[in-house]
Amino acid sequence: MPHLEEHVSLRPYNTFGLAVQARYFARFASAEALRQLLALPPVQAGPLLILGGGSNLLLTQNFGGVVLKNEIKGLEIIGEDADTHTALLRAGAGEGWHGLVEYALDEDLHGLEN
Repeated sequence: MPHLEEHVSLRPYNTFGLAVQARYFARFASAEALRQLLALPPVQAGPLLILGGGSNLLLTQNFGGVVLKNEIKGLEIIGEDADTHTALLRAGAGEGWHGLVEYALDEDLHGLEN
């Protein structure tokens, strides 16, 4: 079962590299782990911040609640239509944009890179 860490630096989790802390912090790599975390009393009490790559987030002060770092990975093609030259991809919410574009190009699927 995932657990909460206390007083964790968020410096590695924001691209500005600001030295702020979360009162509670945990990572999750599956929907089930997220469900387990959401059942914990400190998470239910809030406030809650779900963190991705941290590139569109400016943390200027310590966060007094719970930060959950999304690390759900996975990339797959789940559908293709040769007539329309389209494909449907499934990407885990913890995947980065750059990795998704590289995956699409490796699979000879063009368009995301534009």
